[in-house]
Amino acid sequence: MKLLIADVQPLFHTAIRYLLRNTGLNLEFSSVYTAEQLFETLSKQTVDLLILDVCLNNFIGFRDVGYILNKYPNIRVLIFSNKATAVYAHLYLKLGAYGFIEKSSHESIFIEAVSQISYGRKYFTTEVFE
Repeated sequence: MKLLIADVQPLFHTAIRYLLRNTGLNLEFSSVYTAEQLFETLSKQTVDLLILDVCLNNFIGFRDVGYILNKYPNIRVLIFSNKATAVYAHLYLKLGAYGFIEKSSHESIFIEAVSQISYGRKYFTTEVFE
């Protein structure tokens, strides 16, 4: 499975790779740090799972997530954000995102989310709906 990490913070890229390395999932990692890099990569490479912080530079959250999901309907998008509220989670779910978790979530929740989404299941923590 080709996994693309889109986040402005390089440390998150390293942490995600570290957390997922021993999960048993067959993952190929790629990274982007800006919205421009994200759109360029999506136009040139096949991506199965996108782990996306919607606070990328020049990224307009709902509009651009909707664009990605319409243009690349086979991509499973996991929103990984500091802005975790029920309102955001519901809107991303309606757009077609496969998951929404807070960056402050425990690593086991993150691993579970990626595992579930890699098998085609949606994953939204109950905390974002409380």
